[in-house]
Amino acid sequence: MDEVKKLKQRYAQQIEDGRKIEVFTSMPEWQWYIEHVIKPTLDDYTNRIMTGVIQSDKEDWILRGMMMGIKLVIDTPDQFKQVSGSAKTKAKALQEYVDES
Repeated sequence: MDEVKKLKQRYAQQIEDGRKIEVFTSMPEWQWYIEHVIKPTLDDYTNRIMTGVIQSDKEDWILRGMMMGIKLVIDTPDQFKQVSGSAKTKAKALQEYVDES
């Protein structure tokens, strides 16, 4: 029974994390930041890399690393939301299993 309790707690935490991220990312300030800061920065870096403006391999690798880091800012909230959805499904299945037992 302790394992079931631990699983329920873990799922509840994942669901709560997903809700918090959903609330945060739906704020107008976040949307403005993504649209007016993050995306233009990524577009600028991509343009600089693709047009060959960068003078050295070192600067190229630095910009590519920065782009990967910036993309994490966009991609990570979606991962939290997916984990939350999966946790909801698993929690429901676990509860059905417990009810059947």
